[in-house]
Amino acid sequence: MLFFFSRFLIYSGMDKSAGFDSVADYYDVLAGLIFGKAIILSQTIFLGFIPENSRILVLGGGSGWWLPELLQRKPNCSVVFIDPSARMLDLAKRNVKNDARVSFVCGTENSIIEKSAYDVVITFFFLDMFSGPELNVLLRKLIITLKPDGIGLVTDFVDTKWWHKIFLSTMYIFFRMVSGLGNQKLVDWSVSLKDAGALEVADRYFYGDFIKSAVFKFRPSGVA
Repeated sequence: MLFFFSRFLIYSGMDKSAGFDSVADYYDVLAGLIFGKAIILSQTIFLGFIPENSRILVLGGGSGWWLPELLQRKPNCSVVFIDPSARMLDLAKRNVKNDARVSFVCGTENSIIEKSAYDVVITFFFLDMFSGPELNVLLRKLIITLKPDGIGLVTDFVDTKWWHKIFLSTMYIFFRMVSGLGNQKLVDWSVSLKDAGALEVADRYFYGDFIKSAVFKFRPSGVA
C-alpha cells in the first residue's frame, strides 16, 4: 500500500523541494491506514508521565493531532512546537485552535537556543530521520536544553524482525522520493539515548513490535 501511495503522490506533481509540505495533508491519513490505532496509542500512552506545569519542547511535531489531548490532560503546561514544514505547522495550529499555550516555530533542532529551559522534550517519529553522527549531535542539544532531571518522550520505529527491515526500506524510499529525506537507515535510537546518559524508565511496543514508545530520564550526569 505504501509503495502505490508514494507513486500516486509523485505522479500527482508533488514538489519534493517542499519537503514534508508535500505530504502534510495526507500524512496522518496514510499513517492511520497502515498502522491503525497503534499510531495513536503509541503517541499518547505516556503523556501521563509529563509533570504538571511543565514547559515542553516538541521537535518534528508534524500536524500535532495529539496536542489537544496533551493540553486537556496537562492544562497548565506550555509548549514550544518546532517543525520544518510550514504546512504541518498550519495543521497543528488548526488542531489546537491557536491555543495561546502553544508557541509554533518553523524550524529544526537548530532553532533551539535556550539552555536548561524545558522539563520535557517530545520526539514522535523524528529520530528516524538522523544518521548515527547526526543523532549524537541532536541528543547533545536536547540534553543541554533540558532542566536537570528532565524527561524525554520518544516514539519511533525499531528494527528487530526480518519484516521490519523490508517495511523500513520501503518507507525510506517513499520519504526520499516525496520529501528528499537524506537518511536511509534506521539508527538504534534507544542505544544512542542510553549512550548519551539517558535512563529508560518505561517502554511499550506496538504493531508487531515495529513501533516503540519510551520515557527517558535525562540525568544531570549525562551532561558532558
